[in-house]
Amino acid sequence: MCVNQPFSFDHSATDIEDDRLIYSMCSPVKGGGTTGWLTPGNSSDINGTNPDPDAPPPYENVNFISPPFHPNNQMGGDPILSIDEETGILSGTPNISGQFVGVVCITEIRNGEVLSTVLRDFHFNVTVCATSRYLFRNDENE
Repeated sequence: MCVNQPFSFDHSATDIEDDRLIYSMCSPVKGGGTTGWLTPGNSSDINGTNPDPDAPPPYENVNFISPPFHPNNQMGGDPILSIDEETGILSGTPNISGQFVGVVCITEIRNGEVLSTVLRDFHFNVTVCATSRYLFRNDENE
């Protein structure tokens, strides 16, 4: 993604039973740990980077650096990253370069009852992008 450039991504899903799907931004959750990554140890330990078997729930939420970051403002911007709860279109205009984690939740509802929620996590790389694909020189010798 480019700093100060509008961004849009379609996170829409389908449900074979035609249940209602509602999209929202939600908090990323922690998974694994640093054992076997930054410190000596077995990466498959429960606190490792790749627990085997997978670490069971409940999972802790990631702590955001705030302000301005929080689950509803995962990477800053103007406008901030947001999702249309009906269409699943994720959009915003990042104004800070860096690496960010984001999560979209999709909640399945039937007859007013929540059946399930799926978390989709993603990694954003935001950088300053060139404004033109071509560079021109003002040189009389060319």
